Amino acid sequence: MWKALAILLVITTFARESQPQGVSESPPDTQSIAAQITSRIREINRAYESRDHRPFEKYYSSDYINIRKEVVYNVRDQLIAMLRSDAHVIRAGKKPDHITKSFRSEDPQIRVYGTLAVANSVKFHDWEYRGSPCTTRFVATDVWIREDSGWKLAVGAANTFHCDPLPWSRPHPAVAA
Repeated sequence: MWKALAILLVITTFARESQPQGVSESPPDTQSIAAQITSRIREINRAYESRDHRPFEKYYSSDYINIRKEVVYNVRDQLIAMLRSDAHVIRAGKKPDHITKSFRSEDPQIRVYGTLAVANSVKFHDWEYRGSPCTTRFVATDVWIREDSGWKLAVGAANTFHCDPLPWSRPHPAVAA
């Protein structure tokens, strides 16, 4: 956990320091970059809903990590494993224990610092576990980096606000071990 927090702190500090002082205008391509990242955020949101692992492979940095309120880590390979597992269950005509009914990001605010961009947003995850519904709200900060293949999600942190009462749910079988 501390390693991930240190990385997030270093990245956001670098981003803050790389912004020239006294400059209020953004570079001309900032809107284009923000539109690209917003489009990728929407594609990732749809992938959560449809349990499609491909956008995670395409848009998440290979060493991506996200930290949530209860010190819950999500790494790229875990997310992909869970989505593949659920997609396999769905293709077999079965209903997975965890169902994502919708996943959306509200109006992400994106600041671009050269090859780094910081996206702040509120995310909503409407889901259910074995028929018990819940909506989880996240206040999130995601750091995107520009690589040769385009913008990739590198690290994220989120405060999580679950429904009350929270349905009991076991760890996803794809990553439980």
